[in-house]
Amino acid sequence: MARGALLVATLGALVASVDCGPPRRPEIRQGSKSYLFNITSDPIPPHAREDVKYTVTVLDRESGQPTETPTPATEQMQKDVDAIKPDTPIGSAVFAGYVSADFFIQALKKAGANPTPEKVQAAAAKMTFQVKGLIGPTKYPDSHVIPTPQCGALMASDGKAVTVAAPYECSSQTYPVQPKFRS
Repeated sequence: MARGALLVATLGALVASVDCGPPRRPEIRQGSKSYLFNITSDPIPPHAREDVKYTVTVLDRESGQPTETPTPATEQMQKDVDAIKPDTPIGSAVFAGYVSADFFIQALKKAGANPTPEKVQAAAAKMTFQVKGLIGPTKYPDSHVIPTPQCGALMASDGKAVTVAAPYECSSQTYPVQPKFRS
């Protein structure tokens, strides 16, 4: 009996003396050819009907270092948006509006000296759209039936500034378009 009590006391002291460090935050881990993505939430676990802040940490797969340096293209986009309305955060809606406006301007320039809706549409239907380092290239009319390579960067915003979490890169992977979806 005394031996059992001594064993329990010793085991208890041993367990109490082991320091496993602070608890680890649960995270979702994803990756691409060039980057590792760690996604955490606050609070942990996320609660229904409460605001949740997600943090995405992007690491260069080769060096293991964070990649958060803005690119010239994202800096130019922020300058252009700030020229219209200073301190506007770049979210998905602002980004979509920015590249849509750029697409229209490129098509308008290609339409010639006296653009008409028909000339702008014809120019847009046969151009290659790209904002270097930000989006594209997307070739028209090819992209109507053949998917263009997936290109993009992972952006982060704190509500005041945009940073590049993963720099712009394109995948050479393409997928066939099923005949029923071709025009």
